[in-house]
Amino acid sequence: YDWDVVNEPWSENDIMNILGDEVMADWFKRVRKNDPDVKLYLNDYGIISGGGLNQAKQDYYYNLVQFIDDLGGRVDGIGIQSH
Repeated sequence: YDWDVVNEPWSENDIMNILGDEVMADWFKRVRKNDPDVKLYLNDYGIISGGGLNQAKQDYYYNLVQFIDDLGGRVDGIGIQSH
């Protein structure tokens, strides 16, 4: 089984603006504690659309995975929506 622990943090970030980005790592750690065998994902859209022209979003996404991992959240995979 797997979970999208954080979905669309680039544009849907009101909670992170209030609680801080560290809360995302906390969510990953909480899910992992309660279900240690599940795969945990970070998901967003617009990462590769338009020929991958949104470098700022790509950089944000890459750095966010590193940030969550550095805080012990361990992201198992990424979701790249492409409707």
